[in-house]
Amino acid sequence: MARRGRGLLATAQGDLADAVNQLERALAVYDTSLVMPFERGRTLHARGQAHRRAGHRRAARTDLEDASAIFADLGA
Repeated sequence: MARRGRGLLATAQGDLADAVNQLERALAVYDTSLVMPFERGRTLHARGQAHRRAGHRRAARTDLEDASAIFADLGA
């Protein structure tokens, strides 16, 4: 979760390349050692926002749709 925080901070500061990097590192943890779907969805949503701000529309759409699907499955 600390990596997601770093990614959110980097997004707010406009360092979108670092934001995406930090968020990808956070997702790697959720994909390998932590089974926390809600937190994974939050991280995907944050990375989607960073991609969107960076102008990476396709990557943003994929992340945001994946996050939405996770939230829907969880009933959130």
